[in-house]
Amino acid sequence: MRVPSPKESTERLRQLSIYTAAQLQADAETKALAAPLDEERKRMEQADVALSAAEDSQVAQMALRDNADRNADGAVRDCYLDVRQADGSAGGKAGPKQQAYFRGGLTGITLLSVPRQAGAMRVLAGQLAKDSDPAIAAHEAPISAAADALDAAVDAYEVAIQGVSVAYGQVFAARGDWIRVYEKTYGELVVLVGKRAAEKYFKVPKRLPKAPPVAG
Repeated sequence: MRVPSPKESTERLRQLSIYTAAQLQADAETKALAAPLDEERKRMEQADVALSAAEDSQVAQMALRDNADRNADGAVRDCYLDVRQADGSAGGKAGPKQQAYFRGGLTGITLLSVPRQAGAMRVLAGQLAKDSDPAIAAHEAPISAAADALDAAVDAYEVAIQGVSVAYGQVFAARGDWIRVYEKTYGELVVLVGKRAAEKYFKVPKRLPKAPPVAG
């Protein structure tokens, strides 16, 4: 008997499980051996479903992180434009407020990595709160809120990444559990019908069914 590897896909292992269990169920003498194989297959499938859900969650959290990043960029950009207007800046010349708040220009904040950008925005917000111009100081609240939202979105994305890692580990473990039951079932079948007959039940088909191509 060929012992499957946990590195094989869940789909390959589940088809192999169904194939073997169907043969066992077909004979009254071996029918009882199919149930543990089916039960472990279902656990393996559930782990695979959980992995797919975790991966979907990661994609969704990535989108929310990117959306929070865009909103943060917008809050900083709005402030930058008002600072430029307050300075009466023309062309590429930076006025005193721009030098104070945007020494590196707009992109000095918006092109930072996402985690660093939130920190830079909080520093900027703290400076803006002290500005004597109410139109400039008013940007402190939206920038602080956008930085908090960005941090929260980054944290949620990191949690989702960890969730995928945990779910993959559980899939790998479930495959290993199924393989152990597969081997145990083979051993019990050898005792029941002999090794030569047992090999026929556990013969691996050369080709397992594949999903047909989707018509375009």
